[in-house]
Amino acid sequence: MTASRRRALRLRVGATFASAVVVFLAWGCASATFAVAPSSSTPKDRADQRYVLVEATGHADEVDVFVSSFLSAVNEKSDARIVDARLSGARLSALQADFAGEIARGFQREWPSDVYVGVTLSECETTARQTRLPGYTDRVTGQTQEIVSVGYQTECLAHVTLVSAKDGRTLATVAAKGERTTDPAVSRTEESIEGARRDSALAAAKKLFGATRR
Repeated sequence: MTASRRRALRLRVGATFASAVVVFLAWGCASATFAVAPSSSTPKDRADQRYVLVEATGHADEVDVFVSSFLSAVNEKSDARIVDARLSGARLSALQADFAGEIARGFQREWPSDVYVGVTLSECETTARQTRLPGYTDRVTGQTQEIVSVGYQTECLAHVTLVSAKDGRTLATVAAKGERTTDPAVSRTEESIEGARRDSALAAAKKLFGATRR
């Protein structure tokens, strides 16, 4: 191989290597850009806030199920802490409207609070769901029999409101739904309603406080 051909070959190899380095660097920069994790939206001072459940309205049995599951989920599965002050007889609307008045001051003496919590439970609804499945052919009549499966789905909705104890502002209001499906032999049972209520409580705790199902 002549000296001129060897020189040309070295130049081509060098150019190819330089191009590969440029492509690699460009790809590496793009990957780094997409690899940046989004910042967390969780309030940094959530663990320092004193959350107090002021009231919960709805059917008595369902309220007990919801509140028990909600408090457990918040206190055990999130970084927030909440206490139950329903026995105080206070009303969230009164504390919010007169946040600096005598009612609020009296409540604060018994239940020091940063955030008031109120719960409203809507009536659970049960609907029938029909599913038609391919059947079988009767060997005698030659007719195809259709199989119809009927199930029932119970949905329970809860609204949870957070109010600032300092200035009466509404900090958040969320709607949380729980669902349970029962077999054809059961239309509406206490078990399905309780299950749906527990699910709505977990959903509310997750939305407001980032509670997990661990």
